[in-house]
Amino acid sequence: MLPRFEHSYEMNTSAKHTVHLSLNGWLFVLLLLYLGISPVYDFARVYLNIPQLGINLILFIGFVVWLVLKAFSGVSINVSRTYYLILFLLGIVSIYQIAAYPRVMGYGDLGFLNYFTTMSFSIFFLVSGANIVKLYRVWDKPPWQKFCYIVYGFILFAVVLAIINNGISYSNIIEKLIILPSGSDKSFNYLRFADSFAMFTIMLIAWEKNSLIRNCLIACGLIVLFAINSRTTFFLFILVMVIFVFNRLNTLLKGAIIAVILAVILILLTMGNISNIQGSLEGIASKYEGTSVHRMFRVTDLEKDSSYIARQRLLQEGWTELRQDWLFGKGYMGEAETLGKGSYIHNWLSFWYAYGFIPFVLFCGLSFKLILSTYTIWKKRKNDPVVNFVTIYSALAFLSIILARSYVYSNIWFCLAAMAAISHNYKELT
Repeated sequence: MLPRFEHSYEMNTSAKHTVHLSLNGWLFVLLLLYLGISPVYDFARVYLNIPQLGINLILFIGFVVWLVLKAFSGVSINVSRTYYLILFLLGIVSIYQIAAYPRVMGYGDLGFLNYFTTMSFSIFFLVSGANIVKLYRVWDKPPWQKFCYIVYGFILFAVVLAIINNGISYSNIIEKLIILPSGSDKSFNYLRFADSFAMFTIMLIAWEKNSLIRNCLIACGLIVLFAINSRTTFFLFILVMVIFVFNRLNTLLKGAIIAVILAVILILLTMGNISNIQGSLEGIASKYEGTSVHRMFRVTDLEKDSSYIARQRLLQEGWTELRQDWLFGKGYMGEAETLGKGSYIHNWLSFWYAYGFIPFVLFCGLSFKLILSTYTIWKKRKNDPVVNFVTIYSALAFLSIILARSYVYSNIWFCLAAMAAISHNYKELT
């Protein structure tokens, strides 16, 4: 009877292993659906007038089924206390969101859609981040890598078609590269497109072993993010790519590059040409006055930038409102009743505005702790693809929410969970 029992045990263990691998693959497909297929389809729906299929609903149902199967798969959970703090924070946020349901219903279908996606995708990103090591193991298999690049190629194909349809030529290559003209359909969330594409691109860059393909991905990321017209994501992508590339250079080459940069700065200071550089940037911006390219090149003289002026006004108005109820905040979509729909603070103070002081402090504390531990691990494991992805993307995501995003920026939950995952897996380094 003993050999038969051992054989049965081995079969049971093997079956569980197969189930877990299948669930990891399922979660990876859902992540690709969110990052790749959904934004492109949303773009095509608005600009090509194709019927709406409800991809976000399909994604939500697929994720719920995944959670049910995962719960009955016999998986054992071994997490750190940090995970429980993140879950506690998400629980508080969810209570605020549920309490806002009657308010949300008064703002039509679009308001409910934003509410639904914020709640569901916050949980989805949290789970995805917690399973980041398993997701990498899925990607590391050649068939999955091919599938990833097929999805990525589909995005590039759609963007190229949009650029061609824009009437691009050699004489107007910069102006017509922007595929989202000013005043485009508000039902298309170009910020989500940009954020998803940036995350997808950074993931492939960090995980890809071929340097030529990595360089091509960097170039594609720059072109597409410029075309999408998201200034914050475009410039932060440039910043994190500089960090990524610089990190991979040897010490001698790093020293040479720093010396060259310092020498150029000293020469420019000596020649007094800093003002000329600023003038050149303003000249490029003025050349495209009245077009979407204008806002992409305007990095100086922001007092004349309409987007900057509006964000400063919202910050002042939001801060005035927040001071009146600083402890508990104004609630989810609270700004809609006092300042107007969509008039939220465009930085991480909006988290305080929506959810109150205690969740904001907890969010800041967890973020600081995880950023510090992740950076410590990154310094010692700079060639680890998972650590590279989590570190580089988290840098972009946290800078985004600090500078320009708001409390509905669900990608940040991916970063918190992913940083907690690698901190737990490499806890001996911290």
